[in-house]
Amino acid sequence: MRELSRRQATVVIGKNTIASSLCRQLAATGINVLSFFISRRPPEENMLGPVISTLAHQLGQCIPTARQAISAALQMQPPMSFRPIADQTAALLVNPLVATRAASETGCERVVIVIDAMDECN
Repeated sequence: MRELSRRQATVVIGKNTIASSLCRQLAATGINVLSFFISRRPPEENMLGPVISTLAHQLGQCIPTARQAISAALQMQPPMSFRPIADQTAALLVNPLVATRAASETGCERVVIVIDAMDECN
C-alpha cells in the first residue's frame, strides 16, 4: 500500500467528512441518499463489484417500487454477480429508478447517489 503524506491524509479525511455531511444533510431533507464510501485498503480489496450491489440494496430499502424491480432482476439468469458492471448498473439501479418514475403519479422520487473515493477502486 502506498504511503500517504500528512497533507494527503488530511485531504482524504476532509473529502470523506464532506461527503458524509452531505449525505446526512440530504437525508434530513427527505431526499433518498444512496452512498458508498471506499476506504484506503490494499488495492486487491477495493474492487468495484460491491458498489452496485450495496447501492441497489439501499435503493430497495428506501423505495418499494424499486425493490420490486431489483428483485425481478435478481431472478434473471445468469446471476447478476457474473454480469458486467454496466449490465448490473442498468438492471439494479437504472431500470428500477425508471420503473419508480413510471409508477409514480408525481414523477420520480428524488435520489442522490454519493460514491466517495472512487479513484481508490481497481
